[in-house]
This record gives sequence, C-alpha cells and structure tokens, in this order.
Amino acid sequence: MICTRVRSRRSCLALVQGHVDSSRTEPGIEQYQTKGRPMSLMGKAHLVIMWSVDSSEEGEWDRIFASHGEWMTGHPRDGDVALLSYTISKGPERSSPLDPSSEPTGRTMFVLDEYYESPAGITRHWEEAMKTWADDLGAVVQGSARATVSTLHSGTVVNALW
Repeated sequence: MICTRVRSRRSCLALVQGHVDSSRTEPGIEQYQTKGRPMSLMGKAHLVIMWSVDSSEEGEWDRIFASHGEWMTGHPRDGDVALLSYTISKGPERSSPLDPSSEPTGRTMFVLDEYYESPAGITRHWEEAMKTWADDLGAVVQGSARATVSTLHSGTVVNALW
C-alpha cells in the first residue's frame, strides 16, 4: 500500500519508513521507494520562485512566462539533468497570506515550480538560460527589481506522496 489512501501525513510517513530502499542512491540525494514503486519526486531537486507583482506589470510577466514555457520544452527529459516537472501558477495575492478568504491586495502572484532529477539539472538550467534565453532573463531580472521575490534554489524534496 502506498500513501494515496492514508488520511494523515504522519501515518503516511510511518508507512513509508518501513519500506525505504536506501540502496538506490546518488551523491547527496536518496532515492525513496515504497514496495518497489517510486515515490515520484522524493529526494529530487526543486527550484521555486515566487513573484508578487503590481497589476500594471501582469501583462509583461504573462509574456515572460509564455516565452519561458516555450524555452523550457528544450530541456532534457532523461539523465542526471532531466527536467521532471514544470509549472507556472498565477493568482491574486491575498492581504493575509494564510487566509484564502482575505481580501486581494491588487497584486498578482506568479509561482514558478521546477523539479529536476538532481541539482545538476538546476545548474544546467541557469547556465543554459544565460546562453539561450538571455534577453528574457534580463527582463526577469529587471522586473524582479520592482517585485517582491522569494526563491528556493536547489532545494530537496523531503516529503512527497505521488
């Protein structure tokens, strides 16, 4: 049984602890399995960037992320540098970050979320961006100076269900 039918995270972790295959490792990243089945993104490298932007700049960020999405299709899908998952999310920023019913601030949140097989994929991503997506990367840097930005560079997934 994997954790798709478990009601609490603690129960899921207890289930997984008895079925971790630690023999499958890469330097610095453990590959977790439950009863021979992979726990999808457990132990993978994770890049997250969140921008809170003024509503007047929303159109430019839409353009940047459309360009970025097209550029990302050229990323490797296999090997140590493989791109495993990519999303861009967008929505209204709330006046109370932990209260989804709070009033909107009038700003827009953009969330970039990328998963890679290993940290080498994130390193490759930034190197390639500077070479082949430089103009729009410059627009990201300029726009970020006017936004509120939070970033997780090369984090490691420590909890995942499927």
